[in-house]
Amino acid sequence: MENEKIETETLPKEEKVETKPIKIKKERKKMTDQQKTSLKKHMDSLDMGVSEKRSHRMKLMSHMMKGKTIKSAHKEIMNN
Repeated sequence: MENEKIETETLPKEEKVETKPIKIKKERKKMTDQQKTSLKKHMDSLDMGVSEKRSHRMKLMSHMMKGKTIKSAHKEIMNN
């Protein structure tokens, strides 16, 4: 009987674990060769510093992967 008490006491108590809601990933596609060339052409025409260019390019890429054109992505970024 003493052994039974020891066994029940050593079992871990159930803890309530809070789960976070599952985030649904937005659909993104790889950039096409046409998009890549238009992005390169756009970036060559800009007159910005190195870090500004990098930031601008990354923002454009994220918008273009969602399916936007370079003109609409640039317009949206510059308005923010």
